[in-house]
Amino acid sequence: MPVSYKRSITAKKEEAKDYPRKFHDPIGAFRRKVVYKDEKYSDGEHILYVNAEIDDGSRTAKLMKYFMTADPEDKSEGRLSERVHYLKCEEGGVQEMCKVTKSIWQDGWKDGERFGILAGKMEAAFNLEEMGMNVEKIAEAVGENVATVKEWLEDESPMKI
Repeated sequence: MPVSYKRSITAKKEEAKDYPRKFHDPIGAFRRKVVYKDEKYSDGEHILYVNAEIDDGSRTAKLMKYFMTADPEDKSEGRLSERVHYLKCEEGGVQEMCKVTKSIWQDGWKDGERFGILAGKMEAAFNLEEMGMNVEKIAEAVGENVATVKEWLEDESPMKI
């Protein structure tokens, strides 16, 4: 399983309601668990959560406060502030941000499309198995190799898509 890192930053407790955390610390790291079995497992994903609402005087809290102001005239963070000003206020920076934003959107669209296709194939495989079709025919029907389909059907937590 490939290793991936996910970061989540929120400014309000309500926005973080899905995080299994008390909101006393500005930073938290999470691991997944299989809910219906109450077992921990590793899928290679590391989740770092930053609660920007907490101001404990730490460097992290100060940076979060800076990020939340969105003020390009705030010069309190040196080179970071200079870069923010460039990206938000200067012609070349604004164009660069538009290009980056478009690229992120396009990548997200492609990822979503791949995810949807895979989820559809998996759902079809589960349905075909329930109808009594053998693994070889299921693989042929969904356009995947037999080993992949077997892995899907044998996996107790198919939500790994």
